Amino acid sequence: MKQTTIKVFWLGVCLVTFFILVSFFYTNYPAPPVLPPEPQISLGQQEQLDKYITHATQYLPRGLDEAKAVDVAIENSERWSKVRTEAKGTHETLCATFIELPLSPLNNFRQVQNLQNEGTKACTWVYIVYKYDEAQKDQLLKDFKELIAAAFESKTILEQPTYDVLFAPRRHNVVSSIHDICKEMQKTEHFAAFQMAESCSTFEAAVLTMHTTAGIAQDGNFNSQVYPKVLLFMQLLPYLDKFRFVWVLDGDISVEGFQLSKFLDLMHCTLPVAPLVAQPLIQQSTQTYKYLHKKSWAKTRTLVAQTGFVEVQVPLIDAQLFRYYLLSFVLPLVLPAHILGADWGFDQLFCSVAKLYHAVTSPQFALIRNSELPEQNLLLDTPRTPRSVNGAPVGNHHKALQNLLMNKAHFKAIAADEKTIKKIHGAALAQERSVTQHTIRARLLATVLESTVSVCALIIGAPAVHHDNSKVTNLVMGYEAKKLLNGRMMNIVQGAFPSFYKLGKGAHADPLHPESKLVKSETMQKKCSW
Repeated sequence: MKQTTIKVFWLGVCLVTFFILVSFFYTNYPAPPVLPPEPQISLGQQEQLDKYITHATQYLPRGLDEAKAVDVAIENSERWSKVRTEAKGTHETLCATFIELPLSPLNNFRQVQNLQNEGTKACTWVYIVYKYDEAQKDQLLKDFKELIAAAFESKTILEQPTYDVLFAPRRHNVVSSIHDICKEMQKTEHFAAFQMAESCSTFEAAVLTMHTTAGIAQDGNFNSQVYPKVLLFMQLLPYLDKFRFVWVLDGDISVEGFQLSKFLDLMHCTLPVAPLVAQPLIQQSTQTYKYLHKKSWAKTRTLVAQTGFVEVQVPLIDAQLFRYYLLSFVLPLVLPAHILGADWGFDQLFCSVAKLYHAVTSPQFALIRNSELPEQNLLLDTPRTPRSVNGAPVGNHHKALQNLLMNKAHFKAIAADEKTIKKIHGAALAQERSVTQHTIRARLLATVLESTVSVCALIIGAPAVHHDNSKVTNLVMGYEAKKLLNGRMMNIVQGAFPSFYKLGKGAHADPLHPESKLVKSETMQKKCSW
C-alpha cells in the first residue's frame, strides 16, 4: 500500500511538472502563425505569365554558348594563371548585399558592425539599393552615416569600414544599364578576349527595340515585380579588379557572430585543393538541400567539405572567376532573366564553371598549352614548341593533368580524333578541323566536369549565418507564379549550358550522400600561407 502511494505521488509530481513546462514553452515560444493556403494562379495572371514566357523566348541565346565559354577560358588561361599567382597572400574581400526599401530595414547595415567585431577591416562593403523612391536617397545616406558613426565612435579612422552605397538602376532601365557596362568594359584591353562584342550588340538591338516599339521596356511586357539577383550581380563588375574575393549576401542574411577571417583560413588551409567557391552553413533549416543546414552536420567533426553545389544566397567566390562567370554565363541570359524576373538555375553553374577555371589555370595546363602534341595544338591553336618544356618531357605534364582532372578514356579520344583528321586534305581538312575542334572542346569540358576534384566547399567549422527567410517574392506575386517563371528560367539556363548545369544537381553534389566521393576534412594544415 505504501509503495503504491509513493508511486502515485511521484506520478502526480511528474504530471504537474510536465504541465508547468508546457505552459512555460507556449508562453515564451508561441506557435508560429498558421499561414493561409498558397493562392493558385488565376486565369488573368496565367495569361500575363504566358506573355512573359513568350517574350523571353524571343531573346534566347543563339547557341554554342558552352563552346564560347570554353574558348574564353582557354584564351585567358595564361593571364588568369598569372593573376592567381600574384594574388596569393592578399585577402582583399568585396562584400555586397542588397537592400529593398522599405522592406529591408537598416539592419542590413549592421552586417558591417558584425564583421568589424573581429577587430580587423574584413571587408570593403557595397550596399546595392534596388527598390527606393528618389526622395529616400538622401535620407538613406544620412541614416547610414549616422549608424556608422555611432557604431565606430571609439575606433580610429583606419579601423572604420570602407563602404559604398550603390543605387541600382530602375527595373525598366536595368538592361540599358548592363549594356552601358558592357560597352565600357569592352574598351579595357584584357576584356577583349571575353568575346563580348556579340553580347553587347545583342543588348544594343534589344535597347533599340525597347525605345522604338512597345518592346520589353513596358511593365506589362516584363515581370517588373521582381528584381532578379543576377542582374544586381552585374552591377559589381566595375569593382572586381581590386579584390581577390567577392562575398555576395542576400538582404535577409544576418552575419551576427560570423568570423570571416576564420572562414577564409578554413577555406584555404583544410582541403588538398583550396576551393574557389565556398559558403557558410545556414543556422535555420530554410534551404531545399539539407546539407546546407547547420544541424545536418551536428554529429560530425568535419571542418570543411567539398560540395557540388553552392547556393546563390551567400556565396564567396574568387573575384576573377566571378567576372568570368558573369561575362560568359550570366551576360548571354540577361534578357530572359530580365523579362521573366527570375534567377533560378544560375547557381547550378557555380561549381562546374569553377572546375573549368581551375583546370585552365593549373600549372599542368600551362605546360600542355605550350606543348608539341598535335591534339593540344588543335585545341588551343598555338604554335608548336619543342617536345620538352623546362627539361621535362611534355607527356609527363599531360599525365599530371590527366590524373588531376581528366577521365582517361576521354583523354585518349582526343588523340584518336587527330588521327582521323590527318587523313583529310585540302578544303575538307579545314572544314573537318573546325568540326573536330568543336568535338575536342566538348570532350575537354566533359573530362573536366566528370572529374571527382571539386573546387567548391561548405565551411562547416566557421559559425553559420542566419537566414530571416523573408520570402518577399512569394508575398508579391505568389509562390506558384514564382515557381512557374523560375522553372522556365532553369530550362533556359540548362539549354544554354547543359554540361555545366548537370554537375550542380543530384546525389554527386551532396557531400552527405552515402555514395559521395567528395572530400571532407577534420584537420587544418599547421603551416598555411594563402
